[in-house]
Amino acid sequence: MISPITKFLLEVGKLKKVKRTGWLLKGISSPESVAEHSFRVAVMAMTLSEGRDLDRFYLLKMALIHDIAESITTDLVWEHGKISDLEKLKSKHQKELKSAKEIISGLSSEEDYFVIIDDYINRRSQEAKFLKEIDKLEMAIQTLEYEEVAGGSLDEFWENVEKYLKDEQLVGILGELKSIRKKTT
Repeated sequence: MISPITKFLLEVGKLKKVKRTGWLLKGISSPESVAEHSFRVAVMAMTLSEGRDLDRFYLLKMALIHDIAESITTDLVWEHGKISDLEKLKSKHQKELKSAKEIISGLSSEEDYFVIIDDYINRRSQEAKFLKEIDKLEMAIQTLEYEEVAGGSLDEFWENVEKYLKDEQLVGILGELKSIRKKTT
């Protein structure tokens, strides 16, 4: 029998192989994995939270584990651009909470991790709200990269990001990304 920590580490490692569904659906030939996405989200959280009245350690833990359930559920898509399916979202959240609980089961910090994941899913704290915006801004960066490589337009991803961003700094970064996009398209 393996220990809870070994089980957890093996499960989290699966995220390196789980491809982001939205990119697969758009025909991106070699899309990023959930782990690659989570890495950049964590780096963005680290740098973009500087000077803010946020619990940065809590935010970084959230960034690192915000998508761990996807090692079981995979990356479930519930929206396209401005169109959202709220029933799919509710189902996705239920599956993610159940899967996250299974993944962290037996860890000494199991309860703390579950609180963080539940907070992110339900956007209870300022950290969770900020991280959701960072998560979407990361998608804009990835969209720009795919458009530059593959050519063509991935407008629905840009529309989706715009729907979420409220933070002035993040909106400013999005504006910079859009200006880069105009130069390359």
